[in-house]
This record gives sequence, C-alpha cells and structure tokens, in this order.
Amino acid sequence: MPDIQYPRLLSGQEKTKLRWLLPEDAPGYERCWKSIQKKMVIGEGRWGKNDLLLASDQRCVDTYGSMTRVFAFGLIEYEHGYQTITIHEEVEDSIEIQFHTYGISPETNHVRELRRYCYSYWKPGQPSPRSGSASKEVRFNLNDVSHVLVISCEDERIWLHQAETAVNHLIPLTQFYNDIMRQCSIRDPETVLKPKRFFSEAARYSDADLGAAFRAYNSRALRLVLPEISYPGGGAKNPWFRRMLGQ
Repeated sequence: MPDIQYPRLLSGQEKTKLRWLLPEDAPGYERCWKSIQKKMVIGEGRWGKNDLLLASDQRCVDTYGSMTRVFAFGLIEYEHGYQTITIHEEVEDSIEIQFHTYGISPETNHVRELRRYCYSYWKPGQPSPRSGSASKEVRFNLNDVSHVLVISCEDERIWLHQAETAVNHLIPLTQFYNDIMRQCSIRDPETVLKPKRFFSEAARYSDADLGAAFRAYNSRALRLVLPEISYPGGGAKNPWFRRMLGQ
C-alpha cells in the first residue's frame, strides 16, 4: 500500500461516521462538526495511520503532547469485528480523531454491520446506549441550566449531560474513582486499587458523595464553573446533587 500523503481531506466514509457521531440537533456536537469541516488531516498521531490529526493549516505535528479529553465516542459492530471512533476535544485549532478497527480491514466497504451505538444521542431518562439498561442519574442546576451525572453499571461508563449543549462528557473511571475514595475516606487496598468495583458497588455511594467526588474531579479536569451552596446560616455544605425523580 502506498504511503498516505498529507495534508489530505477526510474520506467520504470517515465523514459519514463522524456525522453520525456528532448529531446536528445537539448544539455542542454541531459546533464540533462545523469545526471539523473547516479542517484537513495534516498528519498521524502516536497510534499511526488510524489516529488522525486535523487542523485548518499545515502546522508542525506534535505527536508527544498529552491527548485532550474524549469529546465523543461510538462503536460499530460488524459481522467479523468492530470499529471504535473517538473524537477528542479541540485545542488550539487542532482535533485528534481515532478510527480503531478490530478483526476487519478498515478500508473494506463490504462487511455487514450488525449494530452501532454512541453516547452522543443520550437524553435523561433514556436507557444506556450500549446495554439498554437503566442508569443512575443525579441532577444539579448550574445557572438555571440542568446537568445530569450518569452512572451506567452495565455499560461501565460515567458521563455528564449538559442540557444547554446536549453534550455528554465521558468521565474517566480511574480519576473519578480516586475522588470518590477520598471523599468517603476509603483506604482499604482491596477497594482502592480496584476501580472496576465502583460499578458493582455504586449503590453504596450517596448522591452527596457522588456530587463531592464530581466537584473534585471537575476542579482538575472538566472545569465547569460550579456554585458554592451552603445550608442557611452556614454549617455543612448542602448536597447540591439530588437524584433525578423522572420529571
């Protein structure tokens, strides 16, 4: 196979999959799609030809910098394998996109698709995208805009839904788990060193504990502007998260 020349345009197949991953009726995802349309593939990331670096000009390709947070993720399952598609958050006019395939050739157009799912279409009250199961939803308001922290034990995923942008921010388990361990003062190595236990034991954590853990995670990574809320007259902080009651 000849070497790929850069810069290049996204292929039609790549565009079709990215359009699916970025729904046009969600303002946050639509902004990302419009930004991608203005860019070209200028090179490859650290994972090779299926790790694309996009920018609007031919800049120096930095393959050693840390990856930005995941902005959108989806999976397409085929008869003999599957493909994952990951879009990272834009930084300094550049976007990293990964198309990783397993068991099939990434170039083939003749494989039968069995199903697909992504987290971009999820709305409060809906089942989890991968397993179709119920999720734990914890809601809070920020500047009169609804946000929902979602924990899907069957999908083994955590994400934050922002009503204003309709974006679902995927939250890394390990970082969030470290914060919940600190919040609950858990030091037992059998628990602390096994983040996957979070999904089998999620019911043990209160909404207030989850809220405090998210606030700690947010201060380092997501950086939403969160209000400080206290009980009237001072004292302990109000558990500003509350369980969504289906309204």
